[in-house]
Amino acid sequence: MNNLPDPPRGAHPVQLELWSRVFTRRFRQMEALSPSIFDSFAFGIKSDYDNSRREMDLTNSHYSSYLLKGSDTDATENNNDSNNNGSKNDSTAPAKQIGFHILALFYTAIDERMPPPERQFAIDTVKRAFALLDTVMSEERGKQQQQHDASNNGNNDNVVVVGKHGRDEEDVTEQHVAEGNDVEDVTEEQSTVRDSVQDVTEQTTTQPITDSKAAEEETQIANEDVAAKSSQEDDMPNNDSLQQPTGATTDEPTSEIEIDDTQLAPLPPPRIGTLHRHLNFYADNFINSPDEPKETVSGSIHARDPCTVVYDSGYHHLNYCATLDDETSVSINERLAMWDPYWRTLKVLCKRDTESEFGEPTKVTTKTASCKDETGVRYPPKSCGMVSVNLSKESRDSKFAGEWEVNWGKESNSYSTGERRLLLRTLPLTRSSTEVAQRADTHLWPKGTFVQLKVGDEAAEKVVRITQRKQDEIEPAKWTGQCSALDLTPYVQNPNLPIDVKLCSREAIRKAEPPPIAPGTKVVKEFEDAGQMVPFNGEVQSYDAKEKLYLIVYEDEDSEELTREEVSNILVVKGDLTTEDPPTIGSYAVHVTISEYVGPDRLFDELMGESALPLLPLESVKQKAIEYLKQQQIVVVDGEDESDNNNGGSNSGSLIVSLKCPIGKTTIQLPVRGRCCNHLQCFDLRNFLLANEKPSARRFRCGVCQRILCLKDLVRCGLFDAMLRDHQADIASSTSHEVSILDDGSWRIVEQKKAKSPPENVDKESEVIDLS
Repeated sequence: MNNLPDPPRGAHPVQLELWSRVFTRRFRQMEALSPSIFDSFAFGIKSDYDNSRREMDLTNSHYSSYLLKGSDTDATENNNDSNNNGSKNDSTAPAKQIGFHILALFYTAIDERMPPPERQFAIDTVKRAFALLDTVMSEERGKQQQQHDASNNGNNDNVVVVGKHGRDEEDVTEQHVAEGNDVEDVTEEQSTVRDSVQDVTEQTTTQPITDSKAAEEETQIANEDVAAKSSQEDDMPNNDSLQQPTGATTDEPTSEIEIDDTQLAPLPPPRIGTLHRHLNFYADNFINSPDEPKETVSGSIHARDPCTVVYDSGYHHLNYCATLDDETSVSINERLAMWDPYWRTLKVLCKRDTESEFGEPTKVTTKTASCKDETGVRYPPKSCGMVSVNLSKESRDSKFAGEWEVNWGKESNSYSTGERRLLLRTLPLTRSSTEVAQRADTHLWPKGTFVQLKVGDEAAEKVVRITQRKQDEIEPAKWTGQCSALDLTPYVQNPNLPIDVKLCSREAIRKAEPPPIAPGTKVVKEFEDAGQMVPFNGEVQSYDAKEKLYLIVYEDEDSEELTREEVSNILVVKGDLTTEDPPTIGSYAVHVTISEYVGPDRLFDELMGESALPLLPLESVKQKAIEYLKQQQIVVVDGEDESDNNNGGSNSGSLIVSLKCPIGKTTIQLPVRGRCCNHLQCFDLRNFLLANEKPSARRFRCGVCQRILCLKDLVRCGLFDAMLRDHQADIASSTSHEVSILDDGSWRIVEQKKAKSPPENVDKESEVIDLS
């Protein structure tokens, strides 16, 4: 839609973003209605508004010009007149007119310049409009079904129900429901708003519960940039680094495993509100184990007495509460699928039913939130959360129809392909740039996690010890070690009983420090000169991260150090500093699923089936190697004399690669490397899958350059395939696994006696060629 009204000043951008998704989806549904059904809908909207405005008049609204008026917006009468005259009216105009009306009502509802009664009246009118739309959509589907049945009974295959824009009407409304997260013109019109707004429904909200001292300590410990929700994008490969593979698709491997409704489009966010809850936790005592250093159940170096904490289990778009919207939950599921391919999610069990701001049904999950201790214990928890799972209800609602095929109550030290388990995993909602560079986006527990499990109506709860990071005694701010998912299956003897999983942690939830002001940013400040205040231009020279001070150099070459707040007051362009709330770090999504184990051999077969693994063509890779040999960006390996070099002596070079896998130290069977890796050397796919099956610090890293890779990042090398075919017999009968690629694109096996180490004056990194 074009020529949209501007949103009211002071409206929060997050609130506008959420509304734009609802409005866009609803407008598409209106467009998809057939003319007769839309006429009924438009008449109902106008009648409802005419009747209701007798009680409340919105003529004082700043958006009154966009609201329906009896004399000039009777869409039904206009449409009937045009039909009687034989002319065809613009089918999109009525939908746009109704759309402007609904949008104006919403903007009136969030306009703080309007009195509260008028604002409440506007939002109630919007809800009735959406309810009417749902009703007529149901009528539309009923008529379509009747026509479809009539068509089948009459053997007439040419009857097609067409919508207002000429599209086939069958299932079109369901299609648009699935596309509800697509934001078009509305988002573009609203993206410039940056101020906060009171909630439309006048719900009570409170300040987040935070431990200011702990948060300050954690912030100093972190002292790094946070890539908010774009951290996942930093993990994704840059497709421009290598030539796009041909003859293959980059989609995920197909699977024969039946997956439940975990891949549906995200539902709208829930209603904003506050709900304080209390959780009781047992003592976090030291573990009596002679084989391990002294530590508590949570991996902390300090024990904790039993405690009671209070936290906000409601929802807020600034991430202060423990409720997680469905869109973020879907992204968490996608991250787990990408970085933990050995567990395939069949059913997400931690979702709860609730309503959106406009009364639409939606689902939410759980994340950890800041908590406050009410018992005065030493070393209290800093964040907590709780997930309730009703396996009996989930089984009835699932297409598995009660057949989870889970061996309840049984432990498993090693999993086999096809085995199904009840898993609890957590993922940080935001990751710092340092974390993105240091580790793959795999399951990670909050620091010092303490898990407590309650099954059914049992009075006693069970403390569950998990595999997680440990706190360093010498450097308490440092937590190291591996994290493994918690298999809840052994603790569930009867799946018909509800399960409550409570967890608390020593990790504080705090606001991330905003990124430093960039060097070169222009400033202007007035100084006294000859009794007058004279402005002097300057710029930011550098930033001292330890002292948190900026060095400012002025045009007269004088300099001074200022804090961020002081610099922000003298910026030439105020837009250099963002006014948005910084992201919250330290909060983790809590994910409970029925998942099926997929072993390395099964993953290997899936990647090999139906060309699931992209292929870099032989000629393309050869040409890249030839180009860089000519540019002399590789190590030149000369023979003993000219007779040993078939390419003309010391002026011709070769690129040495190994047919031995750097991961498993065996001959490569299926050569792969990362799509963005800047080297020609490959490693074996099966060895890569076997090496990453278990959690480790070096999980999902390239066997050559240590770049972090997921399965989607892998490509198969046609050149290595050809070399392995040509020299399979030579490799089996020789101790050498090295192959020399010559400057004409040909290659030959390198005998062990003639292999040379690079000259001392040549940088070893010169063997890395840029294949971008």
